[in-house]
Amino acid sequence: MENASNALLMAGAVLIGVLILSAGVYLFTQFSSTSHQISEQLTASQISQFNSQFTKYDGREDITAHTIVSICNLAKQNNEQYYGSSGSNSDPYYIQVILNNAGVDYNRNNLENENEDFYQGFMKGNDIKYDIASARIKKVTFTCTEVKINETTKLVKKITFKKNWKQEKSIKMEKIVLHKKNCNDIIKRNYEKDYNFNYIHSFSCSYNNKL
Repeated sequence: MENASNALLMAGAVLIGVLILSAGVYLFTQFSSTSHQISEQLTASQISQFNSQFTKYDGREDITAHTIVSICNLAKQNNEQYYGSSGSNSDPYYIQVILNNAGVDYNRNNLENENEDFYQGFMKGNDIKYDIASARIKKVTFTCTEVKINETTKLVKKITFKKNWKQEKSIKMEKIVLHKKNCNDIIKRNYEKDYNFNYIHSFSCSYNNKL
């Protein structure tokens, strides 16, 4: 009897041990699965946040040269982080910036690789223009025609712009006056909020004073 009792006790202890071990494995599996899901969610959230820096421009037709340069700097920073100075369009985390329809001086398949002097010239040449003949200020704009996502990494791999030659925003100026003070008032009242006041002031007033 005593041996039978000891055997039952041992069997019970083994059974309890198995149950505890099974519960531990189950909890470990559940916690691992939950952690993996959280990790995936964080990764998806980070990808979405990163991509939004580029995808928010998709289809827009009012993009300025200054904005394009900012996007190029974002792409360049990303590319250098992953590849230093040796990245290429075929690399999975590389971001390519394309500019079309902007003339031979500015059309680029890799606008992100240009230097600061190029960007300064690009912004100056595609900022605002004053047409003396029509007395109109023209704001040069661009359209984002495509934002392409890498199928493997789910990250932005390419963003493409084109210049809006036929859709330049044109705003009629008030009648040109001779006095510099009046010129200041007119331009400040109408254009300071939308354009570079100092640029228009120096250009338009210098022209007005020659009349």
